[in-house]
Amino acid sequence: VIMEHVFEPFFTTKDMHKGTGLGLATVHGTVAAHRGALIINSTVGEGTRFDLLFPSSALADSEVSEDAGELYESTGGTVLLVEDQPEVQLMTATMLSRLGYDVETADNGLEGLDVLREFPDKFDIVVTDQNMPKMNGFDMIKQAVLDFPDMPFVVLSGYSEEKLQDIMRDHPAIHAIIRKPVEKNILGRKLYEILGRYKGDKKIVA
Repeated sequence: VIMEHVFEPFFTTKDMHKGTGLGLATVHGTVAAHRGALIINSTVGEGTRFDLLFPSSALADSEVSEDAGELYESTGGTVLLVEDQPEVQLMTATMLSRLGYDVETADNGLEGLDVLREFPDKFDIVVTDQNMPKMNGFDMIKQAVLDFPDMPFVVLSGYSEEKLQDIMRDHPAIHAIIRKPVEKNILGRKLYEILGRYKGDKKIVA
């Protein structure tokens, strides 16, 4: 039964606060993005073996998608990242920095609101997790748009695609919802598209 769920975001067999459930989901997403395969063999009392298979470089170069080959030139700006899990926060903040953005972080929705209100002109966009203690992402957005009606928001979530579309319709301030685990190219493209609309910058460089 466990083997059927090991790659699902947030699934973990560890105790509370000892595992994010994103480790193998992130590995699976990375392998899939490189058109690879992941094979698991597990035997009780003996251990588990993971075999990661990737296409050769020649095959990968010839079959890589046009989108994956594009680099999205950063529009510049400062991102407020709201994420309660330290490991995920660090990983996502590093990803944003490498995409060319300045990043400030908050640990939950309440803290995110406080940061926005303390520095009302500092941020160009907010990237937030949905499931957080004290105040989740959607509730934070509902409060934030009252003070910052023009602020664009991006939500990171493990919900299904159908659920995400329903959420988008109910929350017009949300410009994109990205499924976890987050891929750098997808995050870069979404931020480029959203901030490009705000700044009138549509240039894409290969």
